[in-house]
Amino acid sequence: MTQSITITLACPPQKLKPNVRSHHMAKANATRTYRAHAADAAMDECEVHGGWEPIAEPKVTITYYHKTRAFMDRDNILASLKAASAGFTAANAAAEHHGCLYMPIRRGKDAEHPRVEITVSEGHDIAWH
Repeated sequence: MTQSITITLACPPQKLKPNVRSHHMAKANATRTYRAHAADAAMDECEVHGGWEPIAEPKVTITYYHKTRAFMDRDNILASLKAASAGFTAANAAAEHHGCLYMPIRRGKDAEHPRVEITVSEGHDIAWH
């Protein structure tokens, strides 16, 4: 049986976007807060599924719902979610985020509820040696 969880998060704060220039302490505080938010959401989702074991080399699928049609590019989306990835590792949703296989990021518009849906599943079977 393949393990899979979908975690829904608020869009990352502006300070976590790679092209934004903010004070390093403001960015550090935003990173800490978003990492904790991601870890809490991942722990809650793991509890719902029960018996969750951390995945050694997970496949990660990201769907980013923007508030407007002015979509952020995929590289910047991935960079702004680095704190969330660390939060998932802290919550034992994934054993380590360095071995993740990131699928192409999907983007959509949802003006009412902008969010990020991240699915972590096992079994990408790709050798990185």
